[in-house]
Amino acid sequence: MATVSTVTPTDPTQNTKVTYVKKDAALTVLFLDKTIGTTLATVNVDGKYGDQIKFSPAELIQSFEQKGYHLIVNEFGQAGTTLGDANNGKTYLIEFEHQTKTITPSDPGQPGQPINPNDPNGPKWPAGTGASDLVKGATQTIHYQGVSGVEDSVTTIKGAFEKTVTVDLVTGKIVSETDFTGQANFETVKTPVVNGYHADKAPAGGLTATPDQPNVSDTVTYQANGKVVPVDENGKPILGADQPTYPTDPSDPTKVLPVPVPAVPGYTTKTTIVTPSDPGANTTVTYEKVVDEAPITPATPAKPTATPQAKQAPAKEAANQATLPQCKKDPAKFRR
Repeated sequence: MATVSTVTPTDPTQNTKVTYVKKDAALTVLFLDKTIGTTLATVNVDGKYGDQIKFSPAELIQSFEQKGYHLIVNEFGQAGTTLGDANNGKTYLIEFEHQTKTITPSDPGQPGQPINPNDPNGPKWPAGTGASDLVKGATQTIHYQGVSGVEDSVTTIKGAFEKTVTVDLVTGKIVSETDFTGQANFETVKTPVVNGYHADKAPAGGLTATPDQPNVSDTVTYQANGKVVPVDENGKPILGADQPTYPTDPSDPTKVLPVPVPAVPGYTTKTTIVTPSDPGANTTVTYEKVVDEAPITPATPAKPTATPQAKQAPAKEAANQATLPQCKKDPAKFRR
């Protein structure tokens, strides 16, 4: 730029020297956060026309990237290498957006620790981003009721359900997260055999858990087995008679085994074994009372009785009678 605008020569035969000085020149560089619309930094580059532009945005760009920013626009490359008409008075934009990271159970955050290792004083991983926050377990519980001594069966599937969380690496805030997904399919569990009792289910469980219902349960109910009840001909229980309980089937806790009928002194029955149709109902077995027969006593023989005989005449008298003459009379002569 000339120090004077016009020259008036004093000697038309002599040259006139005019001193020129460099014009001032300046440009502006704006570093912008496009995600939230704020200015991160402003850099003014000034000098004289023709001066080399010594400013480089590389260091600032790297600094912002270490804070979680992602470079999306860099107009500074259009400014050229020297100050001049092409760039004097112009503003060049360097724009960033916030980087985000979607964390998963296999790549979780560390709540409370710096998100960006090169920015230890910067944002920290927020609560809800740890590995345990991204998974949810499922349980199947089988309750046993009606008997004592049988503990609940609990099966757990860890990490049955998973979700993801997206974190803003500049602010350290959660910007979105998914619902838990997946399902847990449990195996069935054999029902314990409790002798003297029968269950309403042989295997139990085999349930499916979902994220909305992660803890599922089933219930097995035991009831006492029935008995064999000896009764008399009138259907009344026989006092003192044994009443054996049906044994539980060791291979199927919902069933019972056949049971021999008990011996009852003084009674007899035609039934030898009972096969219950209902494991919880008693079965009556009719017994008949044994009647004792009176012993036969042999008869006492009668004493023999002597037969009386005719009295015999003395021998002399008998002899006289024998010598007497016999008188024969005609009976008709004596009829009147």
